[in-house]
Amino acid sequence: MPRLFLFLLNERERLADHILTTFQTISYSTGDNVGSIPGPKTKSALIKAFLIELNKQYNKKLVVDGKWGPKTRAAIVTVKKGAKGKLTWILQGALFTEGYSPESLDSIFGKGTETALANQKARDISVDRKAGKATFTELVAG
Repeated sequence: MPRLFLFLLNERERLADHILTTFQTISYSTGDNVGSIPGPKTKSALIKAFLIELNKQYNKKLVVDGKWGPKTRAAIVTVKKGAKGKLTWILQGALFTEGYSPESLDSIFGKGTETALANQKARDISVDRKAGKATFTELVAG
């Protein structure tokens, strides 16, 4: 295999491991073994983390089941540049799992996250550099 491909594969595995480790350290009891390659279990864990944060921060009273439904979509809040915290980290993790690089998983909505969102034009998501209903639905549930 070409070295660049191996480097990129190793980087994806490293970041997937980082997602799992972060879930554990920030007290998300998702019950999922995410593994080292982003896939359905990573998605389910991101959805659970998203639901947990919507409940904690906005008292949305959503069932934390790892499934995306109409109540989840209705409860979405918009995250934009300057935001810091767990919802931003979840956004960055979702961007990463979908192949967009937010540059880091640092919980800070900065230039890297903004640029990664701007690259979503190919997915027919409006390029407003914010993460709202359409963006979270496409990234986390898609």
